[in-house]
Amino acid sequence: MKKSNKTFLEVRNLAVYFAVQRSLLLDIFRGEKDYVHAVDDVSFSVEREETFAVVGESGSGKTTLGRALTLMVKPRAGSIFLDEVDILKLRPKIARKEVRRKVQMIFQDPFSSLNPRKTVGHAIGTALKLQTSLNRRERDDRITELLGLTGLHENVKLAYPHELSGGQRQRIVIARALAAEPELLIADEPVSKLDLSIKAQIINLFMEIQEKMGLAIMFIAHDLRMAKHISSKIAVMYHGRIVELSGTQELFRNPVHPYTQALLNSIPTLDPDDRKHSGDSKVVSQEVELINPPSGCRYFKMCPKSTPSCKDSSIERVEIAPGHWVACRG
Repeated sequence: MKKSNKTFLEVRNLAVYFAVQRSLLLDIFRGEKDYVHAVDDVSFSVEREETFAVVGESGSGKTTLGRALTLMVKPRAGSIFLDEVDILKLRPKIARKEVRRKVQMIFQDPFSSLNPRKTVGHAIGTALKLQTSLNRRERDDRITELLGLTGLHENVKLAYPHELSGGQRQRIVIARALAAEPELLIADEPVSKLDLSIKAQIINLFMEIQEKMGLAIMFIAHDLRMAKHISSKIAVMYHGRIVELSGTQELFRNPVHPYTQALLNSIPTLDPDDRKHSGDSKVVSQEVELINPPSGCRYFKMCPKSTPSCKDSSIERVEIAPGHWVACRG
């Protein structure tokens, strides 16, 4: 049955800080701890059956954001609404159970996600045992069904992870995630360790599964080309903050934030005329102080449009067109 509320996930002002490990004596002397602002004041929503991409360079906070949504790391502030219920206001045990039932995360390295001493059937079967009330025979039938859904033969259930290819292992991890029949899959760069031809197969698999099961997918990536292929909406993250949020076609047609422009211009192309955006033609990783960072834009040192006020004055995200939000004064 279709849910009445179109939005499945809504995140408001989410923040994740990590305490910097210093000596206890220094903390006492300073009178306070220092924190790395890994995710800072992040807000967005994901609709049912939507594919939402979060894009940015390494260190932008993408993975930490995904882990916060699955309660693998504890948010410092903000709200996470699943089906209009703020899970951060629930008791921790109840919140974790709610998240496991509705949200599953797929990680970058499938081999590290699987127990090398256990078979594929055991891995998926354990997930079914924890998340469903199926008996042993029903679980075995469901394992076969999930393997078929992800393009694998039922004989694979007897294999161990080291006996499979990278693409097969990632399919196993996807099948295990689907065992709980979640409403949202969070895929954290799930194809970055795969060969190019296998990448395309796995991306297509996500799209096929979404069509069959009606899932929402949050796709975490550093490659804007891939995000364009799979997503209907993109959030661009830079050092803990979302600097631009828009529908995919609108973002590629009219990128506004200089960092988004730099990301787009860094995409390899054989046609120089494709580099039509006004931002820098390449993205250079910037050492940004994320320990008690400036209140303004964290891209100000790299930005060709920056002014002194960009560093110290808070920059609100504004809607410049329907559904197109940008945090920039330029």
